[in-house]
Amino acid sequence: TLDRQPDGALIPKPELSLQARPTDALARDLVAALDALEDMARGRDEVLGIIIDEFQHIATLFGDDIFRQLRAAIQRHRHLSYVFAGSDHAVIDRLLARDAALFKMLQQLTVGPLPDEHHARWIEEQFRRAGMPAAAGTGRALIEAAGPRTWDVREAAFWLFEHARVARRPPSGDGVSAAILAVVAAQQPALERVWRSLTSPMQRMLRAVAAEGRGLTTRAVLERYGIASGSHASKALAVLAQTGVIQRLGEGAYACDDPFMRRWVLAFAMAGGAAPEVSVRSAPARKRGRR
Repeated sequence: TLDRQPDGALIPKPELSLQARPTDALARDLVAALDALEDMARGRDEVLGIIIDEFQHIATLFGDDIFRQLRAAIQRHRHLSYVFAGSDHAVIDRLLARDAALFKMLQQLTVGPLPDEHHARWIEEQFRRAGMPAAAGTGRALIEAAGPRTWDVREAAFWLFEHARVARRPPSGDGVSAAILAVVAAQQPALERVWRSLTSPMQRMLRAVAAEGRGLTTRAVLERYGIASGSHASKALAVLAQTGVIQRLGEGAYACDDPFMRRWVLAFAMAGGAAPEVSVRSAPARKRGRR
């Protein structure tokens, strides 16, 4: 628009607005964009690589049916090669299941976490490049507290950097616990929604997983957390694992899939109450990277 000044001059005035659109229209736009890339690559007689990171979020935005449209598009694309990368195993397994749209459509490749030594060295190098060299061992302390997913470690590292910047002291392992709690506070609404979506038996089981991790069907654990029986515990564990809230480590051991969910449960949910409000200093906006 043009804004008229007191002297009569017209000055361009930019305006930004957000317009809600139906999800089906957004889904069609996504497929149309991929079709356009296919046309471009075909015109150049080239094969173009398309990497869709954290692709399981597409299901969150559009629902699983969007992948049926994507499957049809991929099958007619001869000049696009796709890589779907993601970290939410429960959702990915659902999208690749027998009755799902992507069944036998993709070659699945599991990529493990970065080697701890390399990851820790990289974290400390990022602190140094940002003008705030970290104390030795800071990277490893972050990985031990928030690992193994790169995304979770980076989230904790960001808050550690913020706290160190405000305090004007080098980041160190001593500040990791406070950084983890800051992430928990920042994510509190989402973590609390997950908690409230669980049935009472599943909540009890999640408390046991967060605090114990092993021996979850023993009499002592069942009595400590008010779980009716071993069969109830096994059923709750199966559902929590299927929905991606926890992961099975083998030999009867389980862990929260999200380290911040574990800290939230230990801090706020052990007595069964809702989490109180926790206030932390707001962090500046920044770009988010891959986990």
